[in-house]
Parts: sequence; structure tokens; C-alpha cells
Amino acid sequence: VDRRQRQMCIRDRGMISSFKFGPAAVISPYFYTALIFAALIGYLVFGDIPDTTSWIGMALIVGSGLYIAHRERRMISKN
Repeated sequence: VDRRQRQMCIRDRGMISSFKFGPAAVISPYFYTALIFAALIGYLVFGDIPDTTSWIGMALIVGSGLYIAHRERRMISKN
């Protein structure tokens, strides 16, 4: 097993373990930040700039995740 595979294993175990600490609807939106970092790394490393359709898709995914997190927090605070 090489270094990259170990790093991916550690990352995935951390992501899965985080679901022990809260509801999936609250935790899952934080995983969408991977889209932002992927776009940033793609630009910095490869000089790749996502097209308009990609930006719209990323905005929809991140926006819906943030909305769900906001809604879930409001529902939890009401109880």
C-alpha cells in the first residue's frame, strides 16, 4: 500500500467516523467543501478553470447542502 492509498484510507475513515457525532443531514454538507478544494487544486496544479456549467453545478450542490444544514439546525433548536 503506497502513501496516497493510506492518506485516502485515513480521510475516508475520518469522514465516516464523523457521522457518530451528529445527524447525517447536518454533517454531510461539510463534505461538499471537497468540490471547492478540487476546483482550487485543479486550477493551482493543472491550470484548469471550470466552465460555467461546472460553476453552476457546484453552486447548486453547495447551496442545497447549506440550506439542508440550516434547516436541520432550525429543526433541532425547536425541539
